[in-house]
Amino acid sequence: MARIAIVGWGSLIAELDSLAEHVRGSWSSGGPNLTVEFSRISRTRANALTLVIDEVHGVEVPTRFIESTRADPNDAACDLRVREGTVIRNIGLIDLNSSIERSKSAVVAGIMREWCAANGYDAVAWTDLRSNFEQITSESYSVEAAIEYLRALPPTGLAAARHYIEIIPKDVTTKLRSALHYCSWWTSVGANPGDDLTLPTPTPRLWK
Repeated sequence: MARIAIVGWGSLIAELDSLAEHVRGSWSSGGPNLTVEFSRISRTRANALTLVIDEVHGVEVPTRFIESTRADPNDAACDLRVREGTVIRNIGLIDLNSSIERSKSAVVAGIMREWCAANGYDAVAWTDLRSNFEQITSESYSVEAAIEYLRALPPTGLAAARHYIEIIPKDVTTKLRSALHYCSWWTSVGANPGDDLTLPTPTPRLWK
């Protein structure tokens, strides 16, 4: 039976959701290092910025992995697709035992292939969503632009953004996360009793 790994670096680690039924054990450190940043606007998270592979604006961070219970890599990829509320083309997949190689980056595909071979896995799946910041805001992504974007969010969106960034593993330190750590405005979000920062009611994940 094929050994299949699922690699994660963002909210997936804290919130397996539907994927919990199709994995065994817990998350392990030692996944492949990937270049990521909080540069995707997620409509299902009240327009919060979410963490995605970003080879232009990101920095290399450690990832984690967990083992799928599936025997077929395509089934494992579909499990991840359901959890992410997206379409299958947004789920990366490398299967060393077949010709299947689905990745939006040849560099990432190579990293995943080498990691699989070095760690005794036959296949690996990962979330292959990319930045849409410029597409939605019509502004080039930068740390400064991202902070201004966050500052302009309504209370529910700001609460969702804060929640999302806070649940990401502490060793996933991107440029934006580092900048926010030293931003007095960000560190004071939700500190005042009068702040209305109630998290929005989750919406069905049809797209992320």
